[in-house]
Amino acid sequence: MGAELDVSSLFNVKSVLAKPIATVGIALLLFGFYALLFGQLLHFLWTRPNVINRRLHIIWITCLFVMATTTSFVSLASSIEDAVVYFRALQTQDLDPFFTYLGPSQAKAGITGAINIGYVVTNCIADSVLIYRLYAICGSRRRAVAFPIVASVVTNAFGLATAIMKVLSIKINTLEFVMKTVNYYLGYYAANAAVNGMLTLMIAGRIWWAARDARRGTSSHSSISKEFKTVIAMVLESGIVYPTVLIINVALIGNGSQLDIIVDLGPAVTLVAGIAPTFVILWPYITGYVQEGQLENKSVSFHLESTQVKETNEDKS
Repeated sequence: MGAELDVSSLFNVKSVLAKPIATVGIALLLFGFYALLFGQLLHFLWTRPNVINRRLHIIWITCLFVMATTTSFVSLASSIEDAVVYFRALQTQDLDPFFTYLGPSQAKAGITGAINIGYVVTNCIADSVLIYRLYAICGSRRRAVAFPIVASVVTNAFGLATAIMKVLSIKINTLEFVMKTVNYYLGYYAANAAVNGMLTLMIAGRIWWAARDARRGTSSHSSISKEFKTVIAMVLESGIVYPTVLIINVALIGNGSQLDIIVDLGPAVTLVAGIAPTFVILWPYITGYVQEGQLENKSVSFHLESTQVKETNEDKS
């Protein structure tokens, strides 16, 4: 009877059933959205052979998609396995298999390493896409991206070290080391949010500066301003999603003991890491900013490798 009371206090319907269902549901919803974005962008790239650095971007977004989805699905599989073990313990009232599962094992260490290192690699690819776009719109000036590169390298190096610590925490299996590792990983999430937020603001700021220069050289101030504002809003809206999800995840994990959490955002965070830069690249096609012809009084060129907007006056008849 004592075992039954212990099991009842350890497990409940939310942790055993609701949490994995919510986790899988959110991740699959995001995966469907991501697959749609990836397929659409791949179609645009494949059907426009004149896009500058087309092959590079195809490789980039494909690697990002494969890495993000693979890591997320491995994380989902691990969550489902956890739920199955918890459910069996609750159903059979036998805690021995449960405690054996919680103990150190090579398989669990390998899965943990794949999930956490995979996330770091996904984040590195996503950062490189955003940094390259910043480099392009700043006129290929290395100074403009020097600090973002250093910040990204330092942050992801810290993330890699933390991922290794998480693998070691399974083997060491002490509460003190596990809690220290969790705190470090929360720090990595927070630093990641700061770096991505900085990149988003720098890209949007550079576009705003280009809009400011463009308004000086044309009489159509309102038209140019509206189009540039649309681009800036697009960058901010799509780029700020990932830092926001990271902050929410940090808040949920950090306050897990006070909150009755019924979802694990880990798989979703990895997918959003891939969705954000993919959406930034795809949005100009959707909104009609990628075009080769002339607009009424200007031509707007929003190449894939650059968010520069180039303006030329129409030849007067």
